[in-house]
Formats: sequence, structure tokens, C-alpha cells
Amino acid sequence: MRTIALAIALLTLSPTPEQSYESLKRQAESSYSEKSYGRAHELYEQIAALSLPAEEKRWVDFRLADTAWRADASNRDAARKQLEELIRDYHDRVSAEAEESLGDFGDQPHYLAALEWWASSSDIDDARRRYLLIAFRMTSAPRDVLANAMSIAQTTEDRDHARFLLAQQLGNEYTPEPGERALELLDAIIADGKQASEWYDDALMIEAARLTQPGRPEVNEDGSVTFKPDYTKALELYRRLLTEFTASETRFYQQAQRAAEQIDEPSVTVGTAMTFLPQSEQQLLLAWRNVRQVSLSLTPVDLVDDVRLSVNRNWTDGITTSGHAPIRRWTYDTNDRGDHAPSNAQIRITPKLAPGAYVVEASASDKSSRQLVLVTDANIVMHQAGGRSDLFVCDAETGQPIAGARLRVWQQRDRDMTSIHAVTDANGFATARNSSESGGMLFVAASAPDNRQAWLNTWSYGGYADRDAEWRIYAFTDRPAYRPEETVRWKFIARMRRDNEWITPSRGTIDYEIHGPRGEKVASGKATLNEFGSFWSDLPLKPSMPLGSYAITFHKTTDHNEVVGNAQLFRLEEYKLPEFRVDVHTPPGKQYRLGDTVEATIETS
Repeated sequence: MRTIALAIALLTLSPTPEQSYESLKRQAESSYSEKSYGRAHELYEQIAALSLPAEEKRWVDFRLADTAWRADASNRDAARKQLEELIRDYHDRVSAEAEESLGDFGDQPHYLAALEWWASSSDIDDARRRYLLIAFRMTSAPRDVLANAMSIAQTTEDRDHARFLLAQQLGNEYTPEPGERALELLDAIIADGKQASEWYDDALMIEAARLTQPGRPEVNEDGSVTFKPDYTKALELYRRLLTEFTASETRFYQQAQRAAEQIDEPSVTVGTAMTFLPQSEQQLLLAWRNVRQVSLSLTPVDLVDDVRLSVNRNWTDGITTSGHAPIRRWTYDTNDRGDHAPSNAQIRITPKLAPGAYVVEASASDKSSRQLVLVTDANIVMHQAGGRSDLFVCDAETGQPIAGARLRVWQQRDRDMTSIHAVTDANGFATARNSSESGGMLFVAASAPDNRQAWLNTWSYGGYADRDAEWRIYAFTDRPAYRPEETVRWKFIARMRRDNEWITPSRGTIDYEIHGPRGEKVASGKATLNEFGSFWSDLPLKPSMPLGSYAITFHKTTDHNEVVGNAQLFRLEEYKLPEFRVDVHTPPGKQYRLGDTVEATIETS
């Protein structure tokens, strides 16, 4: 009896196919929920070997395709085909799941199909959960989807999530209604408070940033739309974020801290838009924030004597006013309203300043700004190469040279700035020798008689010594096109460049060839240059020469295979009398003005 009882017990414990399916399915779904897609796929392969009803087999086919591509990206194409087969001619739970899986591929229309099925499902709780999961997973959910998500959400977390996504979409439209609606949605998230959802700090940061730039939309009387920043409300939101969160609790802490400081701190900036010619209107550009009054001063300086340059610093910051007393001091009332809004104004300088260089300084609270004001008609022209700077100081309007101008040339050498002095001669020229090996910033200041000052900030290029001189050739003719049997008068000017300096190759020689439009050589020779580096010659055009473009090529005399330049020289064209004639005549003695109707007689023959 004991043996028989044991046999009965063993038979009772053996699982039925249904029990085996349910057990394997629970294990597979548990692995799936843990994102162990490879394990889930293995379990569903075991299930697929069982004898299952058609409905269950359809579910298993879906899970096999779904887990296949999630576990191994190389299965994507095969899985896609299987999933697309499952949704063909079906509108059931499995097709909705397959649509969602295809949506996870990145095909948003499949998400929408899945949402449509869940929206019509009778299982309200499950449908709500799945609808929200899909809506929040979409990279750019349509607005009606997010509106539905807001209406069906039962937790503050889900509702605020939907609000935030919709606010971001609406905020991208720079029109009044969506812009205001976006701010309302963010306000609703903020009203729920910090404990309600994880979107609270996002809402604080996004709304504050939007109120700063571009601001609240406003519709003007003419129907146009402008945006007005609300810095007061933005500052309140930034401070709220900084008060309610620590730096470790929100990723926006430092960003909000910088933004709040920028809104709240005083600032002042002064500048000029140009160099002023003597007797021209002179203006300053003043910008400020959170200050009610700005103190200004003007101090004369000499750009040759008072500039102290250093690397990695704006050259105007190196102008020293030590030893110079301001010639003017005054204050400017900003009429600041206390709304943290930045503002600016153009300030006319009266009476006008005499020619010279001046440092204008503006200060308010503990902030200050300075800029150079230059009143002058002097100008500096420079050519720099091979460790030599050739300088020409002249009148900016007439080009007349300015003699006796003191010059100071600053050059960067590694991490230091060095300077040398020079004075222009009677022709306004001066030469300054500097390093040809180091490249860097090059600054020139000039101070001429009658306080006519000027400056030039450029760059010097060092270390480009050439082992062999390079030719530079400019070739041209007396006109661009010729008729057959005419004579072309052509010329070229040559220069050479060696060790980063220009050289005139006086009495030098260079070979040339002129080729026709078919590549045929029509002329060649050896050009001997005159003392100015020029050469000219004539080319008779024969009737047999083809029409088209003719080019010239230059070769080194010492090595004919080395081409040193080429250019299109002229075109040979044949002009024929027209085969018809058109004459246009207006009534004699009649004059017309812009906008009048012109009466004319046209004759053709």
C-alpha cells in the first residue's frame, strides 16, 4: 500500500501543460520586467514548444519577436518583419503591444496606433497606465496626446509630467496664446509644490529662464507681438529654487545661482561706436542695470607714452591714467525703476573734445568700466614682414603724410610684450625693426603734432623664411578682347618674395609661352625685366588663329620645367555686322520724367 500511495502522489504532482505554460510565462514576464530580455526570450522559446491555443500562441509569437530585438540588436530586421506581420489585419491587445514595440524602434506612428487601442480599451486602470507610459516615452508626443495624459492622470506626479512636456512644446512657439499657456502649465506644477512631483525644480528653472528670455508675449495695438521680460518674477523663481534645494538635490543649482546673480547684481558698461573726426558729433554708449546714477570722467592720455601692454589682456586695459587729471567729471541719472531690467542710452559729449586720446571711465556701486575715446584725423598704414615694419602716418581724409609723428611698436615675444620707438620723416614714413622669428600680437601707437593720435592692432607672422625666392606675376593687356589681324599689346609686372620680404627682380629674366584655345603654342620667348621689374611686348593676330581664349605661362629661365605663374591673357573674337536693324525714335523735343509713359516709334529692317 505504501508503494501504491507514492505512485499516486507522484502522478498528482506532475504539472499539466497549462500549469507549465503559466509557470514559464510568469518567469518570462518577471525577467522581461527586469529588462532581462535574453532570459525572457529563452523562456518563451520553451513555451513555444508547448501545444497552445491560437490566442496564446499569438502572444508568444509577439514576445519572441519583441525580446529578440531588445536582447540583440542584430535581430532588428527579422523582428520588425515578425511584428509587422502580427499587426496586419488585427486590432487586438497583441497588435497594440506589437505597435508599441515598433514604436520603441523609433517609429512614432506605431506609438499612436497603440495609444488609439488603449484609449478604447474597457480595462480602464490598465489602459490608463499603458497610455501614460507610452505618452511619456514618446520623443515628441502630439499635444492632444499630452492633453489626454493630463486628463486621465490620477497622481500628481503623472499630471505634472504631462504638464511639463506640454509646456515645453508650447514654449517653443513664439506667439501669445501658446506662450501664455506654457507659463500657466508651469505655474500649476509650481503650485503643487516640491513634494508633489520630481518636475518641480524643472518648472522653476524653465519658467524663470523663459521669463528672462524672451519674456511674456504681448499683443500691440497694431496686432504685432512683442515679448517683455519679467525679471522680478524670474528672480523670485530662481531664489525659490536656491532656497528649497541644495546643490546635490537639483542639477539646476549652479545655473540658477549664476542667473540670479546676473539679474540682481549692479552693472555698468561704457563704450564708443567709432573714432571721431575733429569737429564731429561725439557720443558715448552707456549701459547699466540695477543702478540709479553713474559717475563718468574723461582723462587725456598719450597712446605712445601711456600704453603698457601684456599678453592675454585687452590693450585698452593697459592704458594708464597715472599722472593725468580728468578734464571732465559728471553724473548721469538712469531713472532706474528697480525692475532689474537692463537699459542703455547714448550720451552726447558737450562741449566737443579737442583732438586727442581720452579714457572715459564709468562707475556705479562697486562696478566700473572704461574705454578709449579717440578724436583724430590721423591714420596708420603698415606693411610688416621679415622682422621689419614699414609705417606710414597720414591724414585719414586726404592721405597727406604727417611728419614728426612719434611711434611705438609693441610686439609679442612668447609670453612677453616688447616695444621699440620710431619717428616719421618728412614723407610720413618710419621703419621699425622687430623679431622675424616670433609671431603674435603687433600693436602700433602714433602721436603726431597737434595731439593727432592713432593706433593699429594687428598680427605679426614670424618664422616663414623662404629658402628659394618665389615669383609673383601680374599679366595684362590693353583691352580684354581683339579682332583677327589686330595687334595685342601685353605686359607683366613681376615681384619676388624671399625671407618674407618683397624684392623687385630688376634685370632678371623669365621665360614665357602663349597658348591658344586648342593648346597650341602661338608665341614664346625670354623676357628681360627692366629696373622696375616689368616687361612688355606685342603679338600680331593672324587670320589663321582660332577664336577663343589665349593664356600665358611663365617658366624659370634656369629650369624651364618649373612653372612660376600663368594667367588668361585675352580673347580673340570675330565681330560681324548684324543681319537686321532696329531703330527706336521718341517725339523730338519731348522730355520724360521717372514714372511717365514713354511714346516711341520702333522700326526694324
